[in-house]
Amino acid sequence: MVNVNTKINETNQGFHAIIPGRNLSRQSAMQRKKQNPMKNMEKTYRSDACAAIHELASDLHDAGVMDSRTFRKFEDSCLVPARPMGAKEIRGLRLREHVSQSVFALRLNVSKSTVSKWERGENRPEGASLKLLTIVQNKGLDAIA
Repeated sequence: MVNVNTKINETNQGFHAIIPGRNLSRQSAMQRKKQNPMKNMEKTYRSDACAAIHELASDLHDAGVMDSRTFRKFEDSCLVPARPMGAKEIRGLRLREHVSQSVFALRLNVSKSTVSKWERGENRPEGASLKLLTIVQNKGLDAIA
């Protein structure tokens, strides 16, 4: 629950939450983000307004003011979902990284048969697997190793 005296100020450096008894300065939020490497990943937002709202929600979540359930709702509404990948695209991605299906499966934490089915078009990746494939596509396989 947020204190009634909570204020949100916009400055030339972005949004700041001023909450009595809590240090939510821009600098401390950036320091927290450096501690969590997943926070430094480039994210695609639906709009500039969504980007600003998501950053504010992220800082409030990091400070313990916003619970995880509420933060996930912000993420779902602000972030662009991962684009579906086809069989040829997945196979091309694996070949680009010069790894076998077994190694690719190991890095993605799925079975070799799952990767094989993706590449044959029998199944399609979704959820966490699709997110990981998107990361591999954008940053390479070493980004998830």
